[in-house]
Amino acid sequence: MRFVRRILAMAGYLLYGVVVLVLLLWWLFPAESARTWLEYRLQEAYPALSWEVGSVRLQLPDRAVVQDIRVKDWENDKIEWLRVERAQVRPDYVASLRRQRPVFFYRLELLGGTMTGEVILGRSGRLACIGKLARLQVAGLAQFQQLLGRQVSGLLSGRYKCQIGPTEKGLGQLQGHFYFFLEDGKVTMREPVLGHKVFPFQKIELTLEQRGRELVVKDGQVRSRLLKAIFSGTVQLQPQLTASSLKLHGMITPLPELLGGIRDDAATASIRERLQQGKLPFGVKGTLLEPGIRFPASPFPPKTLEGQR
Repeated sequence: MRFVRRILAMAGYLLYGVVVLVLLLWWLFPAESARTWLEYRLQEAYPALSWEVGSVRLQLPDRAVVQDIRVKDWENDKIEWLRVERAQVRPDYVASLRRQRPVFFYRLELLGGTMTGEVILGRSGRLACIGKLARLQVAGLAQFQQLLGRQVSGLLSGRYKCQIGPTEKGLGQLQGHFYFFLEDGKVTMREPVLGHKVFPFQKIELTLEQRGRELVVKDGQVRSRLLKAIFSGTVQLQPQLTASSLKLHGMITPLPELLGGIRDDAATASIRERLQQGKLPFGVKGTLLEPGIRFPASPFPPKTLEGQR
């Protein structure tokens, strides 16, 4: 789910700029100057990407509206990583008085869904964000999927509570607690796993907690017509997305259709023998680009049962 976290990071940088922009617009800054300023601040906060802002306007009495924000590759502007169709920010006066800090409501429209919540502008430029995702279409992240060499579809929802702190190079990385679930989708495999190259699912859910460069994965669950599974583990984050490493472990409860995809009768028999109270232990280890899945104590060649996700 690293790409989801990256979306949240991009959204966080955008919110930071828009919140400050609201304050500027109250002093009647021209729209074009405000648009240019926002682009500059976003670029300063996250210089690894190229930011383009379509338009900025003030919707009276107190709402800032930014439209058509495009996040592109710095080296090749034909590669578009993410597009936010519309971002809105307005003050929460009651919460601002209660906390004695500026508090804003926000709403982002992207990937056919929404991100909504509150952002608190703290001391020293630190942002605290509370919010939720609603039905983002991950199939729209075409460049991320091309980078990883596999296709993922489904509707992403969840909630999060995080902080974004400033660094000498602009805004720092996200830190916080995240819960996500992906519904009614499928994942393609580079190689067949247990005889299947496409994995359809009803729901995948997990909780993430960040500890420095380590993401701790908790309470992972999968529901599919092929299997049920639980999993947990860690993700070691790297500046290069595909180099981030996974180390997950869990248990699979095979359903009849899963075993039906294996054409090797001996392999099917081996799986049945190794079931522990109807469950099959598994592990995932490798980089985000090549996350190999392993089933311990298998007497069969790896390609019979295993593969790259």
